[in-house]
Amino acid sequence: MHDLKLLPEVEPDRPNLTDWAIRLGVGMIFTLIGLDKFPDNPSSEWVRIFHQIGWGDWFRYATGIVETAAGVAVIMPKFALAAYVVLACTMGSAALIHLFILHDGGLAIIPVVLFAVLTGLAYHRYTETS
Repeated sequence: MHDLKLLPEVEPDRPNLTDWAIRLGVGMIFTLIGLDKFPDNPSSEWVRIFHQIGWGDWFRYATGIVETAAGVAVIMPKFALAAYVVLACTMGSAALIHLFILHDGGLAIIPVVLFAVLTGLAYHRYTETS
């Protein structure tokens, strides 16, 4: 019986372009989202959201650091699995915060979808490297 592979096998010395494109896209998105959390502009949506959470600016900065670092790490093949897991946990936490602290379930859909996508990418990466 043959194993079903989602991505075609490639020669060991030839990079998988699909994998690189996905990691580069995810990395760029989360690096930009993370960096966007640092400016202290009072009209920033991030400043408003994190103020509503009530944990202070330190939480916004910590979240920005985590997202930026994981966004960069996901681009590096050796760290991609760990970065996917960290980003999935961050998005899962964001969904829970939207639901139970901010009480805006409609906005929770974005981190829920990102959590699902990142969990799928992490699972695929794990099964590919095991």
